[in-house]
Amino acid sequence: MNLMQIDPNFHETFDISYRTNVFGQTSCRSRALEDGTAELVCWLEVQDFAALAIRWYRRKSRLVRSREGRLVSLEIRDSLGGHWVLEGPILAGIEAIFDPYMVGHISDLVHRRSSLFHGDGPIAVEMLEAESGARHAIRFSREGTGWRSSTNERLTINHQGLRHVETAAPGISMTRSIDAMPEWDIASASPARHEYLKGLEVTEIEKGDGILEATFVRSLGRSTAAAAFVGDIGPYDRNGRSAVADLGTGELLDHLALVGIASLRFERGPPSSPGSQVSALVETARAAWHRLRDLAGAGLPLVLIGQGIGALVALQLAPEFSDAAAVVLIAAPGQSLQEMLENEAALLLRNAVMPGVREADLRQGMGAFSRMLSSQGAAEAEHAGLDQRGAQLLREIGALDPCSLVLQAGKPILVVRGANDRTTSFEDARLLMSAAKVAQVPSALLVLQGVTQGLQADPDDDSGLYAFDPKRTIPDAVLKRLASAIENIIGVK
Repeated sequence: MNLMQIDPNFHETFDISYRTNVFGQTSCRSRALEDGTAELVCWLEVQDFAALAIRWYRRKSRLVRSREGRLVSLEIRDSLGGHWVLEGPILAGIEAIFDPYMVGHISDLVHRRSSLFHGDGPIAVEMLEAESGARHAIRFSREGTGWRSSTNERLTINHQGLRHVETAAPGISMTRSIDAMPEWDIASASPARHEYLKGLEVTEIEKGDGILEATFVRSLGRSTAAAAFVGDIGPYDRNGRSAVADLGTGELLDHLALVGIASLRFERGPPSSPGSQVSALVETARAAWHRLRDLAGAGLPLVLIGQGIGALVALQLAPEFSDAAAVVLIAAPGQSLQEMLENEAALLLRNAVMPGVREADLRQGMGAFSRMLSSQGAAEAEHAGLDQRGAQLLREIGALDPCSLVLQAGKPILVVRGANDRTTSFEDARLLMSAAKVAQVPSALLVLQGVTQGLQADPDDDSGLYAFDPKRTIPDAVLKRLASAIENIIGVK
């Protein structure tokens, strides 16, 4: 159906609820512009909600369609500094945008294809996931008086348009309300500031013309070492926080500083920026190390601490830094991405987890993914629905071989693992320790009971929300053992 046959002017607001509790709101406004294009603006705001461990967050998007109804551009900003801009070939053939909780994009689809949604279906829609750039062919099928999507959302629609959405997440729904639309800009939004512990000297490093935006913390008393902390990739700030998660980085580094391990933590940029790529993380971590030298002062041992993929970046940089006394690896993978995929495929085949899938087909898919991880894999990346940014990130991660990096580091290695870490395994730690033994460098393994990859206390209830509970803390005993292990590996008493 041609866009010009449909009135593009509408505005709608939806309450976002978990069971009977409203914890957010999303609104959309569509209107025709003077140049003949149509604009869809969507707002999203969620409040602090302990039941889902969600923190306050805002997000705003602007979608532009041509006279013919084709997507021209999509721009998204959020309260964490994230900024996505999609345009050009990546939008070719796309009918709708998949943006979590922003039901306005679905409502826009319903308005533009209203006659089809009043029929019997099924309806096939080509959608684009805003953050990853991945394409999804989603089907909508009749279910009673409503519709169910192939991604398990249920839609209730009447003559006025979309009325209610039950999301794929159990208990979360969105219901049309009569509230007025907001008119705020992301520029007016700012996340809560990190509160530093008493007894710390805090030095803020502004970005200016350089690439480094960071914070250096040290005890007002005596420091025994200073560290550059390289965090994991993902939409987290320097303190390990995102819209719905707190990895505890700020708490960890603050407490380590109080017991004598000063540290520098730095911003990696929003998830869509060049700073989210591994290569940019390497560059920023290198700048952080050079600045750490000046901040720590003469005579203080310097340490690289990395977490997740950040641990591999720390290992990659270690040979460059002759003054690095040791490398500390927290929740570090011990297998390469290629090895992990191969092992997962073998597990699926051995346990018959994928009935009906032939081994030859699975191995063919693995081969295509392997080629995508190489510089020659542009076609495979496009076929998988990945944009250039996502494919490049996967290739950069795929190029990191943890054990080879340990062999090349030439530094003492401390491997730290939370016993309840669900992102890495004991096998990863064993592989890293074996590589350190082959490299003939001092090494130690520190396994901390009852904590996750962020070294935070784990309720161990398999709720799926263990990594998103803002109230979890790092036990004092864990902090003391970690500080002692760092001092031992660098020879400080």
